[in-house]
Amino acid sequence: TAIGVVMRSNELRLCAINLYGNVIEKRNDALPYRNTNVYYQRIGGIINNFAADVEKKHGKVLGVSFAIQGILSPDATTIIFGTIMGNTGLTLETISQSVHYPCMMIHDSDASAMAELWFDSTLTDAVCVYLERRPGGAVIAGGKLYQGPNQCNGAIEHMTLVPGGRECYCGQRGCMDTYCSPETLPEDYESIPGFFSVLEQGERHHRERMDEWLDYVAQAIVNARSIIAGDVIVGGEAAQHLEDSDIEDLKARVIARSPFGTDHFNLRKSYCAEDQNIIGAALRFAENYLDGICGAAERGRKSRASMTLLKSPTVPFSFPLEVQPVRSSLRLSRYRESSSGMVGSFACSSASSSAAFFSFRPDSQPFKLRTICRIDCMRELAALMSRFRLPMLVCMPFFSNWLTAGPMWTVGILSIPCRA
Repeated sequence: TAIGVVMRSNELRLCAINLYGNVIEKRNDALPYRNTNVYYQRIGGIINNFAADVEKKHGKVLGVSFAIQGILSPDATTIIFGTIMGNTGLTLETISQSVHYPCMMIHDSDASAMAELWFDSTLTDAVCVYLERRPGGAVIAGGKLYQGPNQCNGAIEHMTLVPGGRECYCGQRGCMDTYCSPETLPEDYESIPGFFSVLEQGERHHRERMDEWLDYVAQAIVNARSIIAGDVIVGGEAAQHLEDSDIEDLKARVIARSPFGTDHFNLRKSYCAEDQNIIGAALRFAENYLDGICGAAERGRKSRASMTLLKSPTVPFSFPLEVQPVRSSLRLSRYRESSSGMVGSFACSSASSSAAFFSFRPDSQPFKLRTICRIDCMRELAALMSRFRLPMLVCMPFFSNWLTAGPMWTVGILSIPCRA
């Protein structure tokens, strides 16, 4: 498990996730933010108690990750621009002074993008635009979060949208934040949900303000896509109120303003999970842990293909198995490739319920297996399979050589735990 934390002006929010990325525990405390040691000591106690409860119910906590409203130093240990929370110069050491677990920091928009990647394995290149009250952005390149050497890629909120325009909290004028924040939509004493409620009723002045706001958002996306002409993910508080028709309208406005007619892209709403940035922050620890198990190079789409047992129901596939005595490993004695040349992976287990993955390639000699990784418990195996979208189709104990050839599997990993 891993824990994500966000410190807000008036509360502290915590989420614990398992290795599937599912939220298993939550906690919210009404605790006004103060940039003082007393505050950090207090939240340290809250986090430690929360983590202890999580460990009792769900197992070891890998670490605690803080989603930060601010720009981090290149080594991600210091907040170098923290005007929103008034904590510029704050260090990870200070924040975590009383936390008894490994800690890290990540920009909150990058954390939200982490969740996008985790729950959508098809993402390759995308610009993430989070239309929160203080907007932010992130960049996904090559199927990975791309923060850059300065940890601030995708800081679209401070891109100049209107030269000499409205004053921004960063000290500049005309920033995207001042035009694309959903705070610019409501009239005096009107809430953001209230604005969208009246908009649905067709009120003309609300529609005019919405059109103007969509134009600004579209121009910001066009500017961002001039650097990375990939897909666009729109999230944040405002996105939760956008209908499919609004998303289509926004894409049309982006295309109309794009100078090169780059209309071959997807523009869609974000994953839009509650506490998405907190979940994404925690996923950093889950990602690092799974990388340690299978190696970062094996986490890409090629490894997903190589770790999947591929079988066509129309093509004969033979996997005669030789089972050694109990407490010994399960070995593959021979295999036969399909006519399409597709081969897959096999997971074998020992008496201690550990597992090893082996891959087979058409160009390799029979019996020559390449070990990909080793996993020390079946819980981690199941989590890894979930991470790579691999269903566990077969999981059973064995006592003798009774597994025979035949079209038993379609897609998945075969896991056979031994019994002492």
